[in-house]
Amino acid sequence: MSHRSHTIEVVYDWSIRKWKIQTYKDDKFIAVDSFMDQKDAIVNALVDYWQYEKEHGATPHLKMFEKSGAVARFNTPHAWRKIARERFEELQNGI
Repeated sequence: MSHRSHTIEVVYDWSIRKWKIQTYKDDKFIAVDSFMDQKDAIVNALVDYWQYEKEHGATPHLKMFEKSGAVARFNTPHAWRKIARERFEELQNGI
């Protein structure tokens, strides 16, 4: 089940030259985290995505783009997904 009222965005903000994870619920901004590296932002966004899925039994909307409006590819290298999955499992096990 898709849960479009909850959105996780991975955004490159040229004004601060950082990657950000912006979270929205019902189109209202609720949280932001910033990262120097794209890898860290994507890994953390995937962990947030899976955590939301586990807690709510629904899939949030996940998208990635640059603040300029240019669409970036969400072509996550396999290693980044593996790191994200390991981090998610560590959180579930309280490590």
